[in-house]
Amino acid sequence: MSDFIDDGYTEEGYIKADEGVHGALEFTYRPMLPGQRDKAMQHLRREPADYAAFHEAARKALAGTKDTPARLVSWNLKDRDERPVPITEANVGRIRARLFDKLWFILIGELASDPKPGADGQPVKSDVEGDGKN
Repeated sequence: MSDFIDDGYTEEGYIKADEGVHGALEFTYRPMLPGQRDKAMQHLRREPADYAAFHEAARKALAGTKDTPARLVSWNLKDRDERPVPITEANVGRIRARLFDKLWFILIGELASDPKPGADGQPVKSDVEGDGKN
């Protein structure tokens, strides 16, 4: 991970399941730049906050528009019939609220992704000390 976000740079993300609230989500994303984040967040700074305008701006930022590339590049979200759900503004607006919030905070750099589970279902732990020695 770099602190400089090159154009077109992507990262892998993962949100673990929250039992009874939402399932796990794997995704690829382009980290959001501060100006892009601020454009969506400005609606929350108003008196009173305009949550509807914020959610519209956030959905557009995640799914992209004809003028702005999507920050959310791919995801493994499926509908109840196990069909892949395309990333569109409408579909981003239909995911469960807590999942949306976690996804948003990861893409704007406020939260880290959860550790992705390995083949055994347990989170993969990095060997920071070992990585530093190589």
